[in-house]
Amino acid sequence: MANVQSTLVSNEATVPIIYNKVGLYGARLRSIVATVEHLGVDANTYMMCKLLPEWRVLHIWTACDTSSGATDWNVGLFSDNAGTAVDDNCYADAQTLATAITKLPVDLANHTRSIASMGQEVYLDAGHTTANKLNAYYLGFTGVDAGSAGTYTLTINVQFTAD
Repeated sequence: MANVQSTLVSNEATVPIIYNKVGLYGARLRSIVATVEHLGVDANTYMMCKLLPEWRVLHIWTACDTSSGATDWNVGLFSDNAGTAVDDNCYADAQTLATAITKLPVDLANHTRSIASMGQEVYLDAGHTTANKLNAYYLGFTGVDAGSAGTYTLTINVQFTAD
């Protein structure tokens, strides 16, 4: 019978101890709640909030009104609030928002990230390194196929940790 330990547990067992990053072990969970009115136009980007490069995005809980035909939404990172893409689908690609999501929000944080990437810093989600990371990133939604014309509400609750 094997005793398999996570990296967090084995770090604590080493002598001398290897301290775990607070953002992964015992961190305070923080959140940002943002709402936009979607315009029902294809290819529009919606900048939801600013994220610092060392934060760790755990969840992007998403809720919305009904918009028939809104079948292709991307969720990713941008370098500015004007919609300059860094990786516009690093969290989710081709997600549908065609039916109302009002009671049980959908988590769009890990649709395109591998399970090994869960808990990494935002700059790594963007495909950057410590050498070329930005001072800030913007979390944005892109309505590739945004659905029928007319406005509807899109709300997110981004949950993250910070070291």
